[in-house]
Amino acid sequence: MHLEVANTTRTARFVGRCEPCARPFAVDDPSGGSDNRKVVCPDCEAVVVLSRIYGVTTTMVCSGACMDATGRACDCACGGANHAGSYLETSPMLTDAIARFRANLAKRQAAAAKAAATRAAGKEAKRAAAVQRWQDEHSAEADWLDANREDDVFASSLAGQLDAKGTLSVAQTDAIARSIERQAEQERRELEDAAEAAAAVAAPEGTTAVEGEILVVRVEPSPFHYGSEVRMLVRATTLDGGIYRVWATKPAGLSSAGRGDRVHFIAELTRSENDETFAFAKRPRKARLLVAPALRPATFTFDGGEGSQIRESLTSATHAAGGSGRASQQSFPWSLES
Repeated sequence: MHLEVANTTRTARFVGRCEPCARPFAVDDPSGGSDNRKVVCPDCEAVVVLSRIYGVTTTMVCSGACMDATGRACDCACGGANHAGSYLETSPMLTDAIARFRANLAKRQAAAAKAAATRAAGKEAKRAAAVQRWQDEHSAEADWLDANREDDVFASSLAGQLDAKGTLSVAQTDAIARSIERQAEQERRELEDAAEAAAAVAAPEGTTAVEGEILVVRVEPSPFHYGSEVRMLVRATTLDGGIYRVWATKPAGLSSAGRGDRVHFIAELTRSENDETFAFAKRPRKARLLVAPALRPATFTFDGGEGSQIRESLTSATHAAGGSGRASQQSFPWSLES
């Protein structure tokens, strides 16, 4: 409806409400002054600030809605004269008007709460669907999060982000995959260590044919001359399945050997005074690879130094169990991590 505005009136009526009690108030005060007045709520004794009503006279018919209004602007034919009149202390409709106001307020609050709940439910459904999609696409990572979120700080943090956001970034997902790999490797090592501990035997002494797997290759300063030496730790096995470890200088015949390769050599063994399953080897000789190594990058490290690393080119060679045969010469980098 088009409203024809005649004038604006600064009325002598003030309106407001006590929020805790949901009770409107209206007073008439023609004394002038500011646009605010204060009253004390008779129900909770709180101070309620009332605002002056400004009326805009229009051709709109004044009705009961104007009498029950609580806003500070009136835009109907009364120009503010009847606005909020139901809440005056002298109004015979005061009790009924307060009841109507509270009933309407309750309806509005219920509608707002329902709308908020609908929005929240939709948001939760969207989040849950996103979580399910991520779990379907990354089942191994999702299983790892569920299994470790209570005991692992990293898993707990990522699980919380997944719950909140509905997904994880590519970098976060890759980090979980690496954690799974590290955990599997740790479990594998623990099983190997347990099996080795169960099969551990006293290391032999004297001239011994050693056969086993290289666990560590390390470059160390030589105690006998200027420069360095390449040493290796070998997990040796006996004919009856016993296991002991040998620390030896890496002989020239094993120049291409790295961690994980099985080797054979003869050396003079001296059992450790602190661990009978550990021996030190002297003069390793007649060395050969039992399993030819695959090409791979590796790092030689110095113990006790500045943590410096060197890269060396080694010659590829293949060795048969009954002897050695030299393959075509080619240089390539090896990474032998301790």
